Amino acid sequence: MSYIQRKYIITLSTDERNELESITSKGKHKSQKYQNALILLNCDESEYKKKKYTNEIISGILNISMRKIDHVKKRFVEDGLEITLNGIESERVYEKKLMVILKHILLHLAVLIHQKVIVSGHCDY
Repeated sequence: MSYIQRKYIITLSTDERNELESITSKGKHKSQKYQNALILLNCDESEYKKKKYTNEIISGILNISMRKIDHVKKRFVEDGLEITLNGIESERVYEKKLMVILKHILLHLAVLIHQKVIVSGHCDY
């Protein structure tokens, strides 16, 4: 199966370039954010960039797939720098494990009490 490369042209502004360079040069950042910053810096086709690299060269240097490079480029073009670096906040609401366990215990208790009432005909509670 062959890989079809899509054309997303990345042109970074001076501010965007400075932000990406600061991510790659100092501070602690998540590995995805760091990797995405490197991809965008190397794919930049603006006038500030002296040397242009192809996706093949970038994937070889960073040891990532060309598909990953295209995903990052697409996200930058469609969603902007902030979402490309930080991703989208999940809207999923996670239920606490203790609450789930308590719900199951209460459900089983209710079933047991109901069965006792049906079998004995009365309940002492």
